[in-house]
Amino acid sequence: MRHGKLTREQAIERAGLGVVEKVEGLNCDFTNRVDQSLDLEGVYEFAASVDMVDKDGIKRTLTVYYYPDKSQVDNCEGDLGSVDWDCIEGYDID
Repeated sequence: MRHGKLTREQAIERAGLGVVEKVEGLNCDFTNRVDQSLDLEGVYEFAASVDMVDKDGIKRTLTVYYYPDKSQVDNCEGDLGSVDWDCIEGYDID
């Protein structure tokens, strides 16, 4: 099962454009989450997170989820910069 239930527009509405752009600008990393459905889809899960304060003053975390094809990651020879990162699934706020 993929994470990232919020669209970019919903994340901007809840967290603000600056926070969304900040998390998108961070380096993402493997989540190390094992999920049979991700295996069947042939993707790996990567994520990046940033701390934020919502409009009610509550500290939260905005996470962006990426799902690149396994073949791209497996064949990048350690150079993750060569992977197509235009694969954002969505965002979550915890």
